[in-house]
Amino acid sequence: MKGIAVTSLLFILTFIASAGASSSSVTYLATFDNAKSTTFKWKDVNDPVMGGKSSSTWEIDASKSKSASWNGEVRIVPSLKAPGFCNAETDSWFAKFNDCSATSHLLIHAKSNTPSYRGFKVSFAADTLNVQFHSFKAPFNMTSSDTYQTVAIPFTDFSNDWSAYTGRCDTKDPTGKQHVCCSSEHPEVCPTKKNLKDISEVGLWTEGVAGKFNLDIMWIGCGNPEEFETEGESRDTCQGSVESELKYNVSNRLAEDYLPDGATPKESLAHAVCCDSYFKPFAEPAFFFSRPDVDLFGAIKKTGKKTTIFYDSVCGLPLFEAPKNRTFEEFQTESNKYHWPSFRKDEIIGDNVKILKTGELVSKCGTHLGSNQPDELGDRFCTDLVCLSGHPKSIETTIAPKATNDKAIATFDGAEGTTWPFVAVNDPVMGGQSNSTITIKNKLAYWSGEVKIVPFLHAPGFCTIQSPGLNKKEDVPSVVGFDGIVVKAMSRNSAITLFRVTLESSGATHDFKRGQYTANFALKSDTKDFLELYVPWTAFKCSWRGEKVDWCPDITTQLDKFNMIGISTAFPGKAGKFNLEVESISARKF
Repeated sequence: MKGIAVTSLLFILTFIASAGASSSSVTYLATFDNAKSTTFKWKDVNDPVMGGKSSSTWEIDASKSKSASWNGEVRIVPSLKAPGFCNAETDSWFAKFNDCSATSHLLIHAKSNTPSYRGFKVSFAADTLNVQFHSFKAPFNMTSSDTYQTVAIPFTDFSNDWSAYTGRCDTKDPTGKQHVCCSSEHPEVCPTKKNLKDISEVGLWTEGVAGKFNLDIMWIGCGNPEEFETEGESRDTCQGSVESELKYNVSNRLAEDYLPDGATPKESLAHAVCCDSYFKPFAEPAFFFSRPDVDLFGAIKKTGKKTTIFYDSVCGLPLFEAPKNRTFEEFQTESNKYHWPSFRKDEIIGDNVKILKTGELVSKCGTHLGSNQPDELGDRFCTDLVCLSGHPKSIETTIAPKATNDKAIATFDGAEGTTWPFVAVNDPVMGGQSNSTITIKNKLAYWSGEVKIVPFLHAPGFCTIQSPGLNKKEDVPSVVGFDGIVVKAMSRNSAITLFRVTLESSGATHDFKRGQYTANFALKSDTKDFLELYVPWTAFKCSWRGEKVDWCPDITTQLDKFNMIGISTAFPGKAGKFNLEVESISARKF
């Protein structure tokens, strides 16, 4: 199933039930609100094949809920001894739908009280007279019964070579015909830009799986999920990004290769297990720690140390030191017995690990670690190795080491060559309400504001100050030969303590996209003096609209090409107020 599957297509944004969608990020194909350009007649097609008994109803409420409700049951066709199908589709010959050629995903904003049903599919027809059986089709799943979700399905998951028996593109018919899915080997079955521009019919299907189903649809459209996620995804529960190079060879593993369906595109196993609320009920695979290419206890033995410290994979906080009050062999034997790394209370470091009432184990930074599963010896902490394979890092390590040389990049004292027109950029994402202001006086930048929940995303937004303003460029002084950035600042009465440096360069572009280098730093509130917060070049990652990209050059090749510099609240982060006084941003050499 990996060729078509729900493993690659289910990127789900869960919103509050009353939320709509921003017209700037969604191109609507079909709505149920009587809007002229997106309202179409629909027909409900019950299974006509070989005495099929599947049936469904399709009802539209254009006045109150402005949604369509589709309910039915897919039943076994007696003569075929296989599930039949139900289908609801637009009933307008050669209808003209909005243009989706500039987008990457088909979007369905819906909810279902049968989220366990696994036969949902969606189709669209373009440039064909056989709109029902030569349409492009792809599967999708639902995960919630009480809130609307936007399910984003990559157009690369659609194929117009699907089986009339199963609705899938990876199966062989009883006649011997083998169907194929969209791929580099079979581009002929993939939708083209022209097809996405010429959509003439949209349909929903339940097939291949017997059972009752319900789907309440608010709209069907198309868009680019990265625009929804400019600063992160609503499923992310962590306070930062998972380290890119974790210990024990656990990095560079895709969630879709280890976990059930539902991973976001290119989501890592570590992110899914440690940070993704969708996968909270799941753990890394049993005995993952003892795989030959991981070999946790073999790696520990090689160090020759009596104990090993395990660090949070996101924030670098020390979590466990093991073994303590038992032997190495007992530590290993117990972990093998229970299939996952197993720790005891004596091995917790300080108050860095919390045991929630539910039994869930989280770090002080909020990273999911595993669960408490007591046995005859007492509390026993069953953990996911991918969540405790980080490297040591804490707030204190961001305090800048002594410098041998500094070069001012941005100051607020009017000095020529380092005084730039900083502006506040308030959260523009999906109706974001976060806001901040910047005032320059007494040779300082006073930046204050509040990060608020974005109603549409049900997650915190962000605030930024930058020079020059949004979509503008300025030549920042060259910092070739320097080792990193130092922000000299002070925080007062701030609920937010995690921020980040942002940089753009003339060399980090791809087509019309501008990459942004970012790195987090922590700033404690209410310190007596200004602090110098150091961020090395190695801490910077490049992204475009919040999504990591591989087309940015290494930041160390861009040190004479920066054309934007700024500070923003970190994301993923939290809502709250902040007040910063910034004296300077400099480059530091050791």
